[in-house]
Amino acid sequence: MTHSSLTAGLLALMALCLPSSQSLWGQQTVTLRNGDRLTGLLERIDGDSWVFSYGGQSVTIPAARIVGFSSGPIGVRLEDGTIAAVTITPTQGGDGDGLLLTPSTGAPPRTVTPGQIAAVGSATDLEALIPLHVGFFTPIAKFWVANLAFGFSDKSGNSRARGVSTTVDVERRTSKDRITLGLGLNRESSQTADGDFAATVSKYYGSLRLDVFFNRRFFVFGGTRQERDRFQDIALRSTYNVGLGYQAVAKDETDLNFSFAGGVRRESFVSAGSETAGVVTVASKLRHDFGPAFILWQLDFSPKVADVEDFRLVSDVSLTAPLFLGVGFRIGVLDEYNNRPQLGIKKNDLLITTRLSYTIGR
Repeated sequence: MTHSSLTAGLLALMALCLPSSQSLWGQQTVTLRNGDRLTGLLERIDGDSWVFSYGGQSVTIPAARIVGFSSGPIGVRLEDGTIAAVTITPTQGGDGDGLLLTPSTGAPPRTVTPGQIAAVGSATDLEALIPLHVGFFTPIAKFWVANLAFGFSDKSGNSRARGVSTTVDVERRTSKDRITLGLGLNRESSQTADGDFAATVSKYYGSLRLDVFFNRRFFVFGGTRQERDRFQDIALRSTYNVGLGYQAVAKDETDLNFSFAGGVRRESFVSAGSETAGVVTVASKLRHDFGPAFILWQLDFSPKVADVEDFRLVSDVSLTAPLFLGVGFRIGVLDEYNNRPQLGIKKNDLLITTRLSYTIGR
């Protein structure tokens, strides 16, 4: 796979990342303090701001600017913990910013300010508005996801090989942080000079990364990756880096972020010797849902600080289609390009895998 084909592929996948939003609660009208009226969909309440879908775009409106709001039946949670299905209308008369909440149960109406509404949802699913007790391991189903995959691989490049492939990926994600842990093993029977598949070699890795968000867009992160790759003469490659990331898209169907990091990479070679160098890494990570199926693609470019022409370019893409009860079928392509490999090692390695996967969590 060439650099141009990787770039073209990235652009093609980026074109699939057009965000969309829907609401279950019908259209509403919000009135601003300057007299403007917007008719659209209230997507959510984020702290002291309302996120409103208007004209095909998401508009963030400070609650202090809202003086009126009208809707059909809608579920609300107030700051004091009250949860109810209500109809919201502006209070009558005066220049205040009061909203009249009329419960669907026939209970007495109540007047609140926009800032007192903490969350909104469907009038028919009030349980979804109950606040969650968030701990490191709770609630597991909401914040933790684990995926196990096992299957077969086909490799070309520094060797022609066939074998088995297994991975374990664990992720914890909240609005404030994200922890990812990855483990993988490929054990291959390599093709010998006479054309038979006999010699056995292995390739495996472990990775850990922590992202901490400043806000919905920017985050800092630190991570490490440890890997052994007999195909590329690597006895142990240890990478440590810290950096800054940007969350470009964060939708249910599309998650896209970019990152820039600096760090250290140490490589010990099977043949002999070792090398330590400072590196920078520019990376992107994409997840996009195609209905029940989804694609994952991570692209990393990491040149050495002292010599930018000595670089690695790694593209790791997979497509997973669900089969039943968390079980899915996954096809993956891992393309690794090393511009200055060890003597006798080819620059490009391509690994194609087919696996059955099992996902636990959301």
